[in-house]
Amino acid sequence: MSQPPILFVDLDNTLTRSDLFLEPLLRLLRKDPMVIFLLPLWLIHGRGYFKQQLSDRISLDVAELPYDEEVLEFISQQRKSGRKIVLATASNQVFADQVASYLGLFDGVIGSSLDLNTKGKNKLAAMKRYAGDQAFDYLGDSHADLHIWKEIKRAYVVSPQMGVLQRLQKKAIPVELIHPAPASEVYLKAIRPWQWLKNSLIFVPLILAKQLFDPGSLVACIMAFISFSLVASAGYLVNDLLDLEADRQHPRKKNRPVAAGLLSLWNIVFLIFVLILTGLLLASLVSINLVLLLVAYFVVVVAYSLELKQHALVDVILIASFYATRIIAGGLAIGVSISFWLLAFSIFVFLSLALLKRCTEIRSISRDENTLIPGRGYYQEDEPMLSVMGISSGYLSVVVIALYINSSEVTTLYQSPQFLWLVCPLMLYWISRMWLKTRRNEMDDDPLVFALRDKVSLITGVLLALVLLLATL
Repeated sequence: MSQPPILFVDLDNTLTRSDLFLEPLLRLLRKDPMVIFLLPLWLIHGRGYFKQQLSDRISLDVAELPYDEEVLEFISQQRKSGRKIVLATASNQVFADQVASYLGLFDGVIGSSLDLNTKGKNKLAAMKRYAGDQAFDYLGDSHADLHIWKEIKRAYVVSPQMGVLQRLQKKAIPVELIHPAPASEVYLKAIRPWQWLKNSLIFVPLILAKQLFDPGSLVACIMAFISFSLVASAGYLVNDLLDLEADRQHPRKKNRPVAAGLLSLWNIVFLIFVLILTGLLLASLVSINLVLLLVAYFVVVVAYSLELKQHALVDVILIASFYATRIIAGGLAIGVSISFWLLAFSIFVFLSLALLKRCTEIRSISRDENTLIPGRGYYQEDEPMLSVMGISSGYLSVVVIALYINSSEVTTLYQSPQFLWLVCPLMLYWISRMWLKTRRNEMDDDPLVFALRDKVSLITGVLLALVLLLATL
């Protein structure tokens, strides 16, 4: 009786919803950003050498990798039918052996070595050597696997790259699809469009400058809003890539598309470049200064994701500056300077929100008080002190408003400035309520997004707008 064909199984984006080249590279960059200058030198020696350097410097906890449950089930069924199962990957042999040992489903392992990168034709040659005269099948996902499928005239496919199925159909190669590629909704969820709500801060200078009904200024602000949103989404994706390990341990962030492995890491990298280029091109139609601001913003976001977010207090100051940058972007879009009072108010109120954000995150992770929060520079015991600083900063923003109302500038801008004093109790109420919600564990990960969805916060915002209207009339 003839033996059933060997089933060779790819690792990256097939068995696991990750990439064991890109993920170790991202972790290495997070661990030591300066190593980026060594990468070209490693690449000169070949991809096998490059992967060997990664495996020598980074250890992966393979138990935390996002495995594809449908693929695992398929392999288990094939194994029960008597088929020999072999892991065949372009990833380094060390990582491949660790995955195979952890899962206990494979009869053999083929991986890249110091001198050989087992991808495409090299993988096919290695599989032929392993199989000898025995027939074999292959489960994969990428264009690089087409060499193998053309040879064996049969394709097991999982989450195929764009165009893979079409090329297989043109070659009349029978396909068994384990499951399709992720839907566009998953990509939409990854870029987090609901976070764009906070970019509404761009319209603050437009409103305060009383240019809301000026068509040119309004269009410029809308374009600035879209461009900032695209670049900000690219920043979120960079943060997700660099924070994979910590996010997988987080009770809520582990469900994000990138951390959960719902999207190819290489597709995310491509999407980041598309978002940045599109955002900058759109911003160039508004103002070159807006382009420069967005470039600076993105560079700081990358630095924040790589290193600065791990430093206590530095991280919250940067988060506050990210909020304030949106107001500055609005000013650049319509060509008006941001007043001292608005900047001072922004510094204190956004620092309060940044501290609130960090307190929410600390409270969501139940750990020993002496244990450092993963990816952060805080301990559980720091939360009460951060709350004190955050509440104080919020109240200081109200003090700035009071000083502004009492300044000589107000009488030139408002007909009835006495109504502005109503802003103070409204802001005191809103800030106090936000912190009360935090202490009750009722706050969202992002306080500004929470406020834009919260009915009471929206009512408070409407009342503030009415007060400004009364003061103007």
